[in-house]
Amino acid sequence: MLKHQLLNEVFAIDGNYRPAENKAAESKLLEYIEKNGDDPQINDALRILEIYAVEGSLNDFEESRKIATPILNRLTRAYKWNFYDIRILARVIDYVEPYERTHALAKEALRQLEEYSKEERYTIIKLSIHVNIMVRLLRARYFDLEDMDDPEALENLDSVFSMHFDAVIDICENGNFPIHRAIAIIRKGIFTKDHELMEEGFKVLKKLKEYDLHRMLEDEAKEYERYSGFDISKRRFNVMVGRNVREQRKACGLSIDDVAKMLDMTIAAVGLMERGDRGQTSYNLARLADIFGVSVDVLYNDTGDGPSNISADRRKNAKAHKLDVIIENFTEAEMKFLVATAEGIHKLKNS
Repeated sequence: MLKHQLLNEVFAIDGNYRPAENKAAESKLLEYIEKNGDDPQINDALRILEIYAVEGSLNDFEESRKIATPILNRLTRAYKWNFYDIRILARVIDYVEPYERTHALAKEALRQLEEYSKEERYTIIKLSIHVNIMVRLLRARYFDLEDMDDPEALENLDSVFSMHFDAVIDICENGNFPIHRAIAIIRKGIFTKDHELMEEGFKVLKKLKEYDLHRMLEDEAKEYERYSGFDISKRRFNVMVGRNVREQRKACGLSIDDVAKMLDMTIAAVGLMERGDRGQTSYNLARLADIFGVSVDVLYNDTGDGPSNISADRRKNAKAHKLDVIIENFTEAEMKFLVATAEGIHKLKNS
């Protein structure tokens, strides 16, 4: 019972990052593990708190997705979920990609949730799954190039979004759960670019004095509105360059982490660049071309052929850049130790 009380405390925080509450909940979870040993659900709850902290203080979606991955891996491997597994899934389901998989996972979660229809929080969990999936579908609408350009894909996305929106409105039809209804209406407004619909939802949140939630959804709306007015031709160019960077990086045997260190960027920033969600300066592109051992024109190539017959010299060149970064991060003491070790090995070989 204690375990479920601890999980309920984490769920009660509900994504609003309040350092004191997060820290208190984290301490209790760690104390539980110390007394009882590792527990998958408690470990997942710790990761959920970490996601709240990352998104609340840094607004770093990519880092949050990385944290959510072990949770999703555990849950997708399981044949059956209990009530608390489904509650955990509801918290991280919007990090699943592609969005078609998110939708399929949600359908299975909702099916299994029916077995717990007598649980006190049943309806709230059901609403949370629908509402959180709408976030993932919004990201698909605004950040996945294929969905922005392909009318059929857009129509399919709209159909899936409408299904989850209608489910929320249906559950809330008698005036119950006004907050979830308001969130769904605002997200529908963002999805369809309907400002009147958004304002309708915001008015409800103001009336309910849900100021933190109001602020969070305003930021969410601004984020997507920025991209809705984004120059599609420029975005297409960024996606093309990002694709080429990814192909050349993989061909050279480099990881995203390697490139991030070479450019002095975060892993998340390199990920955004490779997906086309962020453009790059001419300096960084020239630096990348140097690392990959190609001309800058290769990164601007729109043939989609990708790298072919990459030479050993190019791989060697890329590894040399990687080694340079590693050496730069060594302290003087570490360098002396490495030199001494190398000299010792050389002497042993020649003795």
